[in-house]
Amino acid sequence: MFEKEKLTKAEKLARVVELADEAVSADDDFQADAKDDFNFRNGNQWPSEEKKKLADNQRPCLTFNLTKSSIDLVMGLNEDQKVRYRVVPTNKEDTILADIVNKIVYRVREEGEWDQEEDDAFESMAICGRGWVALDFTYDPKRFGYIKLEETSVPIHEVFKDPGSRRKDLADASYIIWERWMTAEDFMIKYPNAKNNITDAFDTGFMWRTKDVLREAQLPYADDFVDEVDMESDYDVPLDTNWYDKSKRMVRVVHMEYWKSFDRYYVKDPVTKVVKEITQPWGQYKKWYKETFGEQKLEYTKLPDKKVYWLQFIRDEILYDGESPLDFDGFSIIPSFAYIDTSKRTPSCFGIVRLMKDAQLEVNKRWSQMLNMVVNQVQPGVFAETDAFIDRDQAEQSMKTPGETTYVEKGALSGQRILERKVPDFPTAIMHLEEAAQIMLKRITGINPDLHGQDAGRAEPGVVVRLRQQQGLVILKPLFKAYKIMRKELYKRIISLVLRYMPVEQMQEIIGRDEVYSIASGPDQEPIIVHNETGEQVPLMNVKKLAYHLELEETSDSTTQRTFELSMLLEMQQGGFTVDPLAVIEKLDISASDKERWTKYIAAQQEAASQQANNQFQLEAQKLEMQHMREMERMRLSHEQAMGKLILQAKRDIANDENEDAANQVDFIDAILRYKSSMAAVEGSQTETAISATVDMAKEMIKAKATKEKGDTKKNETGRNASKK
Repeated sequence: MFEKEKLTKAEKLARVVELADEAVSADDDFQADAKDDFNFRNGNQWPSEEKKKLADNQRPCLTFNLTKSSIDLVMGLNEDQKVRYRVVPTNKEDTILADIVNKIVYRVREEGEWDQEEDDAFESMAICGRGWVALDFTYDPKRFGYIKLEETSVPIHEVFKDPGSRRKDLADASYIIWERWMTAEDFMIKYPNAKNNITDAFDTGFMWRTKDVLREAQLPYADDFVDEVDMESDYDVPLDTNWYDKSKRMVRVVHMEYWKSFDRYYVKDPVTKVVKEITQPWGQYKKWYKETFGEQKLEYTKLPDKKVYWLQFIRDEILYDGESPLDFDGFSIIPSFAYIDTSKRTPSCFGIVRLMKDAQLEVNKRWSQMLNMVVNQVQPGVFAETDAFIDRDQAEQSMKTPGETTYVEKGALSGQRILERKVPDFPTAIMHLEEAAQIMLKRITGINPDLHGQDAGRAEPGVVVRLRQQQGLVILKPLFKAYKIMRKELYKRIISLVLRYMPVEQMQEIIGRDEVYSIASGPDQEPIIVHNETGEQVPLMNVKKLAYHLELEETSDSTTQRTFELSMLLEMQQGGFTVDPLAVIEKLDISASDKERWTKYIAAQQEAASQQANNQFQLEAQKLEMQHMREMERMRLSHEQAMGKLILQAKRDIANDENEDAANQVDFIDAILRYKSSMAAVEGSQTETAISATVDMAKEMIKAKATKEKGDTKKNETGRNASKK
C-alpha cells in the first residue's frame, strides 16, 4: 500500500487519512442499518410517520418487543453451548508444557473477564450481523517486566475494513481501521512523545503544528476547535468532522493495520549443507558471506511474503509506524460476521433483527388495531335527530363520561328520536393475523417453543424434546459457527503473545497458585515445573519452545446438555436399568455445596449397604461351612460304624477258619481300612458302597492268603513226614 512509493511523513499521513475516509464512506449504509437494528432491538419499532398518525388519532404506540426476548434467548443459548480451545502438543512428551500453557491462558482470561467482551461481540453480531474483538498487550507499569494482555469488544461504529474485502476472515483485506476517542490522560500514557502537543491543544484550544503539517500535505485545516454541540452525537462534534473534543478533553486516535510485502531468503549453508532462513538484512548477510567464504557461490532462494504493519495517527501527527509487535499472521482486530450479502461490490452484513422487523411490526400493528376496536365497541354511539338534544355539546360530552346525565327534548325518547347503535361483532381476522405474525416470527428466526423452554402440554421423552431443540438451532448455526471461528483466532493470538512476551517470572507466579503443579529451583536457579502426583519435572523455559496445535472441546457447563442427560438417566431408571445415583446428582442443576452434601450422603449409604451385604455374605458362608462340617462329621461317623461292622464280621469269618496267622493280620487290615475310611470321610469322595467293596476285597485277600498259607503248611507237613519215613 505504501511500499511502491517514497512518501514523506506528511504525504503518508495524507494517504492514510484518504484511505480512512474511503472506508468510512463505503460503510455508511451498513452503519445506518446497524443503528436502526440496535434501536429496533431496544424497542424503537414504530416508524416516525406512523407514530405521528397514531398520536393525531389519540392512539398509543403499543410495542410488544419480541425481538429483544429472541436476542436474549440466542445469547442464553450461546452461553449454554460454550466451547473452548486448548493447546495440544505435537509431541506427547510435551503434555505437561501444553497443560501449563492452557492453565496460563485460562488464568489470564479469567482475570481479564474476557468472556464478557466476547459475549458483547456476539450480541452485536446477532443484532446487526457484525462484531469486533481487539487484542493487544502493554507492559505493566506497576510490575516491571510483566505484561498486561487486553481484549476489548469494539463497537461497530469504530471499525472500518477494506471496502474491497469479501471474505469473512478478512484474509483478502488490505487494511483495517479502528478509530476511537481517548482521554488526554490515557493518550499521554500510551504516546508520551506526543503529549506536549496534546497538552498545548487542550490548554489553548489550538494545535500549533496543525497548520504547517496540513498545509504541507495540502489538507484543509481549522485554526480553532469547533465548540458546537451536536445532540445526535456522543461527543461535541461528529466523529468524522473533528479530531478533538475540548470540553471532554478527548482526542480521536486512528489505528490502522495493513499488509506489507517483503522477501524471505533461504540460504544453503556451504558447510552443513542445511537450508535455513536468513533473518538479518539481506545486504548485510551478503557482505558477511563474501568476507567469510570469499568467491564461493551463494546458493539461496527468494520467496515473496507479507506481514502486518501498524500505523497510528491523529489528525496532524503520526504516532507509530512500524511492524506489528504481535507475533502472529493477521490483524489484531478479529471479526465475527453473521449473514453476508455478497451481491454488492462491498458486501453488507445483517443479523437476526433485520429478519424479524416485518413480523415484529405486524404484531405491534395488529395489537394496536385490536385495542382500538375494543375501545370503540365499548362506546358504539347513538343515532339521533338534530333536535333531539337540548344542548348537543353537553349530550356528546355526557355520553362519553360514565355516570353523567344527558338532557334531551321532551318526547324525544318516547318518540324514538334517539336510537342506540348496534355493537358490531368483533372481527376475528385481526386476531388470527396477529397470531400468524407471532408464528412467522418464530419460523423466521428458528426460535421455536422448545428453545423458549415452553411446555408442549403433553408428556414427552427427553430425547424428543432435545431433537426438536436441535432442529430449532439449525437456522442459528451460522451465528454459533462465526463465534467459534472468532474465538479460535483469538486463542491463536493469545497463545502467541503469552509464549513470546510473557516473562518466565510472570508464568511462575501464575503456576505457583496451581494445585497440580509446583515450582522448584533447578540448575542455575532456573525454575522447574514439578508434577505433584507423578513427580515429573520439566524446565519452565521449555514452554517458550512448545510446538502445538489447537483442539476444540465441549465444556461441562452446558445446562441444556446436563438437563438432557438427566432426563435420559431418569427415563433409564424408570425403564428398569441400573443407574448410578451419583451420576444423577452430578447432572442436577443445584449448588456445588448441595452436590457435595448429596454425594457424601449417597456414598455413605452405598458403603453401609455394601458393609451390610458383606456381613450377610459372611454369615451365609459361615452357615454353609457349619452345615458342611456337620455333614462331613455325620458321614465320618456313618463310615466308621459301617467299617466297624464289616471289620467285626471279617474277624469272625477269619476266626472261623482257625488260622492264627490270618487272624493276626486282621489288626493290620483293620488299621488300613480305618485309615481309608477316615480319608474318605474327610474328602467326601467315597460312598458307603465303595467302602463296603473295599472291605469285601480285603476279606477276599485275607481268605486267599490264609488258604495259600494253609496249603503251604500241609505241603510242608507232607514233606516232613516223607523225610521221616
